[in-house]
Amino acid sequence: MQPVHYDDFALWLELTKRGFVAHGLNEDLMRYRILQGSYSRNKARSAVQVWRTYREIEKLGPSYAAWCLARYAFNAWRKHRNF
Repeated sequence: MQPVHYDDFALWLELTKRGFVAHGLNEDLMRYRILQGSYSRNKARSAVQVWRTYREIEKLGPSYAAWCLARYAFNAWRKHRNF
């Protein structure tokens, strides 16, 4: 696996490709502090890293990567609108 800023995200994608099933939970299991300058704080920079993961690690085509990114963003918005 190539080194990326979103290595946990890339790992989950790799595991699901191998046939493992992931389930989302509607509860907080942990909270972490987002530091100034972190990738998670800046949503535009974060989206770029997700895009790069789709294109460079997963080797998705531009159209499918755009669809996946839109779905990722929608699910993130839906999840975090309640926090």
